[in-house]
Amino acid sequence: MRNFNYLILVLFSLIFASACKPGVEDYGDLKPLDETKAVVKVIIGSAYPGNPRMYVKANGKRITPKILMRQPYPGGGFGTNGAATNEFILLDAGSTEFELALPQKVDNGEDSIVFHRARFDLEKGGKYTLLFSDTLSATKATIIKENLTVPDSGTFRYQIINMIPNVESVDLYIGKWASGTTAVNHSSEMDTLIMSNIKYMEVSEPFVIRSGFKRTFKIRPHQAPVIESNVLARYSSSATSSSNYFEYLDRKVLTIFTMGYAGMTTSDQMPYLSFSITR
Repeated sequence: MRNFNYLILVLFSLIFASACKPGVEDYGDLKPLDETKAVVKVIIGSAYPGNPRMYVKANGKRITPKILMRQPYPGGGFGTNGAATNEFILLDAGSTEFELALPQKVDNGEDSIVFHRARFDLEKGGKYTLLFSDTLSATKATIIKENLTVPDSGTFRYQIINMIPNVESVDLYIGKWASGTTAVNHSSEMDTLIMSNIKYMEVSEPFVIRSGFKRTFKIRPHQAPVIESNVLARYSSSATSSSNYFEYLDRKVLTIFTMGYAGMTTSDQMPYLSFSITR
């Protein structure tokens, strides 16, 4: 009887221990992050009329679907054509040739036009954002090595890259929050210069700003008078959903990118000020 009671106790203990183990969800064939690899996010800043969908290839293979300009992929950001998440593409480290291409009208897997090719060395464990700017034979590419460390509580960490081809350099300001992207209801009276002389296809040093406040980000040509008529593009940091309000977020890492053409007014080619979520 004693042995039987002991057996019951052991069986009960095994059943209890099994029940206490957390359930394991099957998400299919997942590939864990491998520090021998590199991760890349893609931003197309080539402002074509009609905003055609393009794709990016790495060493001859497509690494993106057909995406729009101003659409960080994968992931997205604020003031973009994407979502609002921080995701990357896993690639082999080493010398990598990237191509920006347009598909055939009926996509058969072949390129219709390759706008640009650029080769970059990806380090093992490296985190990068790959950016394209301008159009046709003037297309350029650059790559940013990202820092994914989390900033202090109550702050955002930013960097800004200027991808407006016909503006040699820009200045970034932060001003009083106002709704909309046009000059209506906006004022320059409280604008504060944050970063100066950001040249075309160059990225600024990182900078930190307190979170928890509504504000309007603005760019002007370098050393232009601080008036609303000189604003090339602006973004008010309060979105239409409370989950996207900058004042409700904290400890984010964002890359600000400008694109489009100064003087253009169509939605496909006008200047934009957008935010890609890095972390």
